[in-house]
Amino acid sequence: MVVEFKRPTRPQGSIFHRRIDVTAAQNHIYAFNPHPDPRSEAGWRDHHGDHRGAFQIVYTSGMAASINPDNIVIKRVHGIIMAITWMLIFPACIFYTRYFRSVSRWMTLHVTVQSVSACVGVFGSTILIITSLSSNFEKFPSLSLIYRPHSILGLVLVFCVFLQCIFGIVNRGSLKTKSLKVDRSRFYIYKFIHNWFGRILIVAAFFQVGIGLQVLYPFSDLVFHGFAAWTLYFVTVGFWTILFAGTEVYYQYMLVNVSNKIVLDKNGVPQTIVKRNLASPFPNIAGFKNDAPSEHNIFHLQSHADLQPYTWKEINENVKKGNLLVVANGTYVYSIDAWIGSHPGGQIILHSVAGTDITNDFFNDTGYDAEAFIPRLALRSQSPAANHRMLPKNVGTLDHNLNHSSETLKLHTDFEEIQKSTKNNQSLAYSPSFSSTSTSHMSPLDEKEWQYVIRARRTHVHTRLAMTKLSTLIVGRLASPTHLTNQSFLSDSSKTLFDPTEYRRYALVSSTLETTQGTTTPVYRLKFCLLYPYDLRQNEPENFMPGQCVQLQTRVNNAVVSRFYSPIKGNPVCFEIALKVYTATGTVSPFLSRQKLGERQFKIRGPFGIPIVHPELPLGDGMGSIMPSVFYDRLVLIGGGSGLVMAIQFIQTLLLSVQTPIVVWQAYTAKNSDEITLSVGDWVVAHHHYLDGWAEGVNLTTRQSGLFPLPVTIPRGGASLKIAVINATKSHFEIFGRDILTGALLAYPQHIQITHYLSRGGSSEVLKQPDIPGVAFDGHISGYSLNQAMQSIGWQSPSYGTNQRVVVCGSKLFQGNMCDLACGECGIDYSNLTILLDNVAI
Repeated sequence: MVVEFKRPTRPQGSIFHRRIDVTAAQNHIYAFNPHPDPRSEAGWRDHHGDHRGAFQIVYTSGMAASINPDNIVIKRVHGIIMAITWMLIFPACIFYTRYFRSVSRWMTLHVTVQSVSACVGVFGSTILIITSLSSNFEKFPSLSLIYRPHSILGLVLVFCVFLQCIFGIVNRGSLKTKSLKVDRSRFYIYKFIHNWFGRILIVAAFFQVGIGLQVLYPFSDLVFHGFAAWTLYFVTVGFWTILFAGTEVYYQYMLVNVSNKIVLDKNGVPQTIVKRNLASPFPNIAGFKNDAPSEHNIFHLQSHADLQPYTWKEINENVKKGNLLVVANGTYVYSIDAWIGSHPGGQIILHSVAGTDITNDFFNDTGYDAEAFIPRLALRSQSPAANHRMLPKNVGTLDHNLNHSSETLKLHTDFEEIQKSTKNNQSLAYSPSFSSTSTSHMSPLDEKEWQYVIRARRTHVHTRLAMTKLSTLIVGRLASPTHLTNQSFLSDSSKTLFDPTEYRRYALVSSTLETTQGTTTPVYRLKFCLLYPYDLRQNEPENFMPGQCVQLQTRVNNAVVSRFYSPIKGNPVCFEIALKVYTATGTVSPFLSRQKLGERQFKIRGPFGIPIVHPELPLGDGMGSIMPSVFYDRLVLIGGGSGLVMAIQFIQTLLLSVQTPIVVWQAYTAKNSDEITLSVGDWVVAHHHYLDGWAEGVNLTTRQSGLFPLPVTIPRGGASLKIAVINATKSHFEIFGRDILTGALLAYPQHIQITHYLSRGGSSEVLKQPDIPGVAFDGHISGYSLNQAMQSIGWQSPSYGTNQRVVVCGSKLFQGNMCDLACGECGIDYSNLTILLDNVAI
């Protein structure tokens, strides 16, 4: 058989036909069909079958020799390896990872299978690359790799596989890390990229396999060959498309807890409770009422008698030892150690929730306190007169014997009548009944701070598969049976009993530097808010009292550490602390000062300590006294360094309290539209203090709401209250809480005086700086200065029926020195002295 063909040796303008060197050996392939069937669809172009080959020829000499053609077997092996890897193993592993994360060690399986498959895929690509390089690339690169779409996309996919492995390693490292020092915000980006980059690679790989089939078995030649390969390809694509789409729909609508409430019955089996639509945009908080719960919506969980009982204290001891115990539904104790290496949220989340109640998090019960439930304070008028509001200048001298006058009994009786008449009146912004369930005790949060709370929750929708998995991890029950912690559809009687040893999780929503840069130990004011502010406990205290503290626990350098802090403002739902940072020697304080808002969950419990003043509301004892007798008439508050927080606690409770009725002793006539008129004997409640002598609140007598001056009212501590604050610090730079101290001086100048003693001194100009609340002196506290402070507030020695107290807070050395001064030089009786320790026995 003779075949004759012609082609130009130097084609012009073509990138697919190379120039031919007639003096060099040239490779050629051929194929023919010796028995074409003219009646077939292709006619004489029937497929050649095995009648194919290759030869090498030198045109100038006519020398020719038969050679082996390109081995199609290598291409087929390459195609089979890549198809199995990209169209079977990778999608199957992704499917398993997506929908079976509740299975133990799913992460290990995912990492192992994907890593091995990646190596196999790279090996399959290497086979063809080496073959192509050895045959054509060295001489004619344009015909082997560069200009072939399948080759280009293949090289890109190989590079992307290595890139995806890097993302996987980083993502795995972020899940395993236990340290809270690192900035975790970038890890969420890595996780997002790793997840979606993998999905994109699978889609691209399916397209790549189709291009490869087109190279081996052109779709136009489907009649001749490749029908089985193309059929298998389309069946596989359809199978995965239908499987993923169908499973995702089932997963979202049947397994994911979106519209249903999931609880565990007495056997630990998940049960469904339909969640109600309780929220409407920006409702009236005080007038907000939950729908009455149906009987079938309330599950009273009974503990198994054979389960080991745990107290919150025992749970915390186990957590310190490294055991990850959590509580769900206020009843069952679970060990989540099995999830430590496979939890999708990472080990940091498990360590954050260890030792706490996870009912709200795990069952995704977040609809009842949506961001619409933000208590809004009345805003000041924007008129020029309001911006330069002045306190009344004609304030007289308060009669400090008012507590014992006959008029006091009448004022007290009037308030009782007002309280009865307004108890169920929803027209007031806040209910005067001050019940523990009232949202009036929720400290104000602005919208930005609320977003930090939402961010810190790391809300994740758990599937029924995860809940079923949790039911297999039960190891015990709480020693005291409690009820469900969810208040969105349950009555008040179903609340969990309050236990101060229970750690509850908070978000850091505000961090403000209180001191200037002139000190080596800066003080920050940190504000914490409960992750679920309306998840209250039965008999939970509504406020912190002077002398009480909370314990904060977190992980620093992979170790569980805890510290005690005295709240200076707020209540157990939302409060502030003063943090003095010891950069060189401290562990927890530098760590807390570096935290980003909303990035962490902090475990806090308390309050602990015996209140120095009575924790009851000052509604009188029925004997003509406005305040209980335990509210002292004379208080000397001595603080050293960060011990100033103790004085701020007293000021907040006795002078700047909120949601507490106080009486007006001098009339005031409103001068602006946003102010309220006060008459002698009116009872008012402050909702918010502006710390300039003014407060926003409501007159319970006239039902008017607005701004009013505090100097015309009697503080919560009583008309005879006198407070002397003595602060010992290094320099004026380290004075913190200046806004609160200044606010107290402006509100009740007849009741408080503040003196600072600066050990490092300063010039006379420094000591007289206007931003220093009170007066400042150079030197240390002496017996003479302490006597002067006591005399200025009318301290009686001995005390003839007068309630008086000296409170000392500071370092142990400072406490000892002040005790010697008070009892030795000033003659104070030990029974009138209280020392606040820097540690509390729990």
